[in-house]
Amino acid sequence: MTERISTHRDRWWPQLREVLNHYALPSAVAPHDVTDHACGFSGAVVWRVQTARGACCLRGWPAGDITPQRLGWRQRQLVRISRSGCDIVPLPLAARHGATWVGVGERLWELSTWLPGQADYATAPCVARLVSAARAVASFHTAAARHEGSPAAPVPALSHRLALIDKLQHGLWSRLRAAPLPPHCPGLAPRAATILAHYARSLDGVAQRLRAAQAIATPLQVCHGDLWHDHVLFSAETVTGLVDFDAMRVDARATDIARLFGSLAGDDAEAWRVALAAYEQVAPLREDEQTLIRVLDQSAVLLSGMSWLRWLLLEHRQFPAWERVLQRLDAIIRRLRQLA
Repeated sequence: MTERISTHRDRWWPQLREVLNHYALPSAVAPHDVTDHACGFSGAVVWRVQTARGACCLRGWPAGDITPQRLGWRQRQLVRISRSGCDIVPLPLAARHGATWVGVGERLWELSTWLPGQADYATAPCVARLVSAARAVASFHTAAARHEGSPAAPVPALSHRLALIDKLQHGLWSRLRAAPLPPHCPGLAPRAATILAHYARSLDGVAQRLRAAQAIATPLQVCHGDLWHDHVLFSAETVTGLVDFDAMRVDARATDIARLFGSLAGDDAEAWRVALAAYEQVAPLREDEQTLIRVLDQSAVLLSGMSWLRWLLLEHRQFPAWERVLQRLDAIIRRLRQLA
């Protein structure tokens, strides 16, 4: 295993060295100071870089995955949130030329502070960890909210999900059902059939609730955008980091709450009660936000499986850890069965 990691690092080292040369690091970084870090499903590469000032996170996005304008906006938000007192977000570091990103090869690269901890809630779930996660997200939302406040508006996430349902109703669902199975996806066939069947069974009720929720106007703010189990780091029972802000956007904070609590609590009503109560100890929720959280959670359960099938069957995306993909699909199916 050590030999494999070393060979992988050696292959990447010329490009990594070129990226790191753009930064005024206190001393030279050698190959043994750089460690490949397992990342999620986004296709980005993540490296842990040990420097004289401590560990840093070097992240490179796939070609065309993010624009300089989008990356710059996201980085400015993280700096603002950090300066507002939230110390559990990564802080982008400036390169020699002043920008907080560099372009090397076909990728955009970012060097940021390394946050301690592991995304391991599922291996050791407990009330203390759930409470810590809820309070951490509430603190992040408080720091991310603009001080002048924002006018109430319809929730963008609702419109995006209804648009996806419309696409599914007008051909996409049929294309998914008829798509041939890729040869590199063992075990996908029964899972795909189950996801498609449960989608058809639960569609009408969830779509009706989504349309009704469009009448709700609530304050919008900067949100994480993809806050789930794998993006929350724990050290023992305490949250020490929120990571992977690629999907950061302006939306209702209920989108983050529904996504995270759904991934941590699943369909456990008592765990949801505990998490919401802990969140409100830091940042009280409006009554309409409580309604939105439920609708957003249900619609995420309905549509997440369809997104995975589109990636696998139509876009032919490949993921390095296929077992993790199957585990993700199984988790979605468990929740789909409860939704139905």
